[in-house]
Formats: sequence, structure tokens, C-alpha cells
Amino acid sequence: VRSPQPGYLLEQDASAFSASMATNYMGTVHALKAALPAMLGAPPADRRVVIVSSAAACIGFLGYASYAPTKFAVRALADVVRNELAGAPLTVHIAYPPDTDTPG
Repeated sequence: VRSPQPGYLLEQDASAFSASMATNYMGTVHALKAALPAMLGAPPADRRVVIVSSAAACIGFLGYASYAPTKFAVRALADVVRNELAGAPLTVHIAYPPDTDTPG
């Protein structure tokens, strides 16, 4: 399923919401869980994690009912991970690119 799938809440099937959450939020969770242990166990260096969200995490764009909430969730996850890793030799950043044509 290509993400995002534009559409209004009442026009989209619930599967569009599940697919978007699986791709955007859970994809980020899986990537972080895979990368962070190795990054934290590596020799100290200038280590940074950049989590990519979307401008849709800052503004609920009309017609993106199944997409924007997942990017809000990614934004919250970045905040939580940043707080959990406070004091670790690693910094957590989040990027909010505008409309992007991604393959899929």
C-alpha cells in the first residue's frame, strides 16, 4: 500500500489506517530497535539518530486522515526516545520534510 493515501476519514476504509500505521510508525519502531543497540554499544563518537516524520506531523492537512496521525505518532516517538536516551552519547533529531514523492 502506498503511503500516504489521501482521503477523508469517512471515505477511507479502516485498512488504510492500519497500513499507514504499519508503514510509518511501526517501520520507525523496528528501525530504531534494530539500530539503537549497536549505536549505543559502539565506541563514543558524534552519534546521531535522525527520525524522518513529515510536515503533516505539525499540521493536520485536510484529506490525509489516515496519514497525518501516523506522523504525529512518529513525532511523539522521537520525543520519547530523546528523553529515554538523555545523557547517552547519542542525540536524537527529527526532520519534518514537506510534500515528498516517495517510491512505493
